[in-house]
Amino acid sequence: MIENHRRLAFPLLAILLCGAMLVSVWSVLSAPIQLDDTIPDSIVHVAITSQGFDPEIITTTIGTTIIWTNQTTETVTLIGGNQFPIFLPIVKAGQNTGQPGNVAFPEMDTMGNWNSGPIDPGETYSRAFTAADQYPYHLESDPDVAGQINVIGPSVDLAINKSSALTSLSPGDTVTYTLTFSNSGTITATGVVITDTLPAHSVLNIAGSSPGWTQIGNSNIYFIEVGEVPVGSVRNITANVDISSSVPASLDSITNSVVIGDDHSYGADLMPGDNSDELTLLLEAAPDLAIRKSDNNALAIPGERITYTVRYENVGNQGATGIVITETLPADSTFEPLGSSPNWQQVGSSNVFTAGVDSLSAFSTGIFTLVVTLPDPIPQGTLAFTNTVAISDDHTNGADPTVQNNTFSVATPITTGPTSVCGPISSDQIWHRSAGPYLVTCDVVVNDGIILTIEAGTVVKVGQSGDILLNGQLLAQGTEVSPVHITSSRDDSVGGDSNGDGNATTPAPGDWGYIRLGDGGSMTLDHTHIHYSAGPATIYSNQNAAITLRDSSITDVSGRGIMVDSGASSPPAFTAQIHFEGSSITNALGGIEMTAGSD
Repeated sequence: MIENHRRLAFPLLAILLCGAMLVSVWSVLSAPIQLDDTIPDSIVHVAITSQGFDPEIITTTIGTTIIWTNQTTETVTLIGGNQFPIFLPIVKAGQNTGQPGNVAFPEMDTMGNWNSGPIDPGETYSRAFTAADQYPYHLESDPDVAGQINVIGPSVDLAINKSSALTSLSPGDTVTYTLTFSNSGTITATGVVITDTLPAHSVLNIAGSSPGWTQIGNSNIYFIEVGEVPVGSVRNITANVDISSSVPASLDSITNSVVIGDDHSYGADLMPGDNSDELTLLLEAAPDLAIRKSDNNALAIPGERITYTVRYENVGNQGATGIVITETLPADSTFEPLGSSPNWQQVGSSNVFTAGVDSLSAFSTGIFTLVVTLPDPIPQGTLAFTNTVAISDDHTNGADPTVQNNTFSVATPITTGPTSVCGPISSDQIWHRSAGPYLVTCDVVVNDGIILTIEAGTVVKVGQSGDILLNGQLLAQGTEVSPVHITSSRDDSVGGDSNGDGNATTPAPGDWGYIRLGDGGSMTLDHTHIHYSAGPATIYSNQNAAITLRDSSITDVSGRGIMVDSGASSPPAFTAQIHFEGSSITNALGGIEMTAGSD
């Protein structure tokens, strides 16, 4: 049904054309018709302008009245559908015409067609549409000037918006998304479900989000059932998302998308275009390459080889690509392919070699080896051979934030050793790496009040008849790159073939004695590795000694790692101090043991 109200006043001739017959209805409907002035509460205004209708298309609900206002300088007529017009003499309500007032305008609704009659400049025409349908219309004088009224019945119009207080984030961050949803339709939406598709490299923090989220299998899709959403309702829920601590190369943003829908009890959503939303946040991430190398405590011996271990890593939070490692060999040294990683390529005829790595994920590492042969003879005045390595990438993922760790140099000292040691030490001593390896040929005794310091990178090899006895203090000052080694004289893996037997002998647990601490003795081992000892324990201490191991190891020994003897006290009293940090005891009879002894 279409209801028709006009506020117009001008006489016109109405003609109905039906097939080939032209019928005059002037004599039948010659009396002026007076229309009701009532305007409903729910109205929509349309302006008739020289450019057309504004707005051109209207979507509204059943019962809404559309009011057209003629803003042109000419009289116009609106034609709905394809119905031919009927022109009637019409006057405004309340005018004394001598004719009956408040006469209803005869509807011409065949197939939904309608006619406004003439609308003078400045006048209005109104019509209420009481059935859901699409109602096209146009100007009688120019059918190309057209508009359309879309009348809908009970319908749902859900909308959703995703927002965040953040504009950018970093790997490892947690971002809170606020999901605002509403229903602008004409009836309550039922069975409403919100589905959130998380970006790769993220996971929903369910504990920090609104209750009710459920993951779909093992996917990155989560949903929450919100039930009914009444007309005019606006609600919020949150989704807390944890971003991975590392992300792949080339990822520079994080996009999160959300969709809302109902059970379609009232048909499809009126405006599905706002049923989804997505939010993109910038990702502030970058690779951070680092490189280190070790000469494995080698000593520079004329004509001998040095094997370098190159360790590269990405300590940043994003993958790196196009990585190049550049080695600058020591002067007068020669690259040896045998034993070196196959990646190395010489740059021209220089002493520079490079190795490429396509990509390196965040928090990943890799290792190359490089073998060089030293000159023989070594040039006079040379104190050490220095090898420098550098790392870089293609900067596709940004500049390296910490360039200080992109290069590393190792100076391998020219040895003056080996140095044999035996007997008591009565004054403070430093065992230098360049004088190594130190060969303990009999018991070494550090006297009370004396400090023996072993510097980083020094190798100490103990023969079968050797122990290290501490009444004073031992300080082994190794580092991660240059640890101290205390091992068997048969161990050729560090410090070379010290006993000169080639491969005739190999080290084994029990090759040498132990380290014994008296009551006043103490030892501090940093990055120190002890191998192949015997004795009841590698470190055997009286009750009042002090022992500290940091980032150190005891391995491949025939006895326990550490033993503390309480002496003859009864009951046993243990006053020794043991600090064991970041260290390990492996392939041993036991770890740390407290025992009651006889001395």
